[in-house]
Amino acid sequence: MAHVTRFGTRIAAVILGTLLVTAACGGSSTAELTAPKGADFYRAPDDLSEFGSGELIWARDYDGPHAIDGAKNSLILYTQKAHDSAKLVGVSGIVSVPEGEAPEGGWPVVSWAHGSTGMADRCAPSRDSAGTGHTMPNELFVETWIDKGYAVVRSDFEGLGTPGPHPYLIGPSAGRSVLGIVTAAQDLDPDVGSDVVLVGHSQGGHAALWGASMAETVRDVNIKGVVAFAPPTHLSGALDAVLGGMADAPSGIIAVVLRGLEIGHPNDVDPEAVLLPTGLEPYGRIDEACWGEIFGPDYFGNVSIEEFGDRDADLTLFKGKLNANDPSFRTYSMPILLAQGERDTTIPSIMTNFLAEEVEANGNDVTYMIYPKADHNSVLLESQKVAHEFIDRAFAKN
Repeated sequence: MAHVTRFGTRIAAVILGTLLVTAACGGSSTAELTAPKGADFYRAPDDLSEFGSGELIWARDYDGPHAIDGAKNSLILYTQKAHDSAKLVGVSGIVSVPEGEAPEGGWPVVSWAHGSTGMADRCAPSRDSAGTGHTMPNELFVETWIDKGYAVVRSDFEGLGTPGPHPYLIGPSAGRSVLGIVTAAQDLDPDVGSDVVLVGHSQGGHAALWGASMAETVRDVNIKGVVAFAPPTHLSGALDAVLGGMADAPSGIIAVVLRGLEIGHPNDVDPEAVLLPTGLEPYGRIDEACWGEIFGPDYFGNVSIEEFGDRDADLTLFKGKLNANDPSFRTYSMPILLAQGERDTTIPSIMTNFLAEEVEANGNDVTYMIYPKADHNSVLLESQKVAHEFIDRAFAKN
């Protein structure tokens, strides 16, 4: 069933018009806005001028593989300021609200930010129709949160699932996505409260930190804490080290980071200034790929760093834009939990070590947990108990 946003004027006008037509034809006296079926659900109306950022466009019941037992699950489309202009675009996601009577003040909200799934629209978690692996291990916590009485909102992020490119690791876009789905969920269900903890893994950890640093930009949201598992930071140094031959990393990682920079800063980032012909060919198709494919033989699986990038390239602009999107340089006003595995080869622990030191040096309340046996994904399992306790404490504070 479709749902209607509580921002009354624009919806009331549509409903009133429908009622007048129905009455004139002698038909029913009720009307309902209906979300488009199929893939058209993900395409926002061309004219969003009567909407503000972070408002619900439409919704429908969600019964896909990431629905949570014991919750009312909805697929939603909501508004967000575009990464490259003041124009509003549609962003998709899943809202799960516990069944039963909400507590006073509404259900506390966990805004879960998923890890990297790729660049193509079909890689969006809400478009996953078969429970495929590209969204795992990013769904390890959600059922527990519902059982605790927390609503769970899960943004696909700008440009994943919906038209337009996906601005991968572009901070303001990522932050708006994890915040906007909270206010859209409040439009959807008045029992969704304003107390929020932002939680994310990998790309999602970066998004959660950025969202926390943008807390003052949204209405009706009280961010009580942020949890980031292995968030990517200090990528400017990593880019320099890898392309300069001082460190090793899969070329696919560098490719997707460059593509995000190109989307976010097209006037400053020219991939042809960095990539060799062997790297440029699969790079030109990267918007069509999901995460695992990027590292496969059809993309960068057989492309070494030596064949991928020019060691003599001037990286000054690239590194400057990476720093501009680095959560290390943001300001936070709520408790932060960072969790990192020492065996992580995707986000080396030294990056998160620096992040923890810098954020703490700025006077923030930081808890940093290091897990010696954990890698990039298993850190989620290793840190579950600490993460749950942190979230419970955050919501318990008045």
